[in-house]
Amino acid sequence: MDSKTEKNFNIDIVCALSKLHITDVDKENVSKEMNDIISFASQISFASTANTEKASSVSDLRDDIALDSLSTELLLSNCAEHDGQYVIVPRTVE
Repeated sequence: MDSKTEKNFNIDIVCALSKLHITDVDKENVSKEMNDIISFASQISFASTANTEKASSVSDLRDDIALDSLSTELLLSNCAEHDGQYVIVPRTVE
């Protein structure tokens, strides 16, 4: 792993931002795991794109074709509660 990757990842900052309280041993383990993940993900920069067309958006990669969708009745038949048109879910925020 290169030192640049290790310098860019700081477990204390991540813990502070996510309000995690973990032991020093866990910080060391998590830091190593995150550095390994970052190192693995950085391998994409070595992929050859020489024969690849540049896409300005995802829709350039495939045709956007509308397909038949499921009927409202079929979808609502699996819901615990509905009003005939919409799914009714329990309130989670007061």
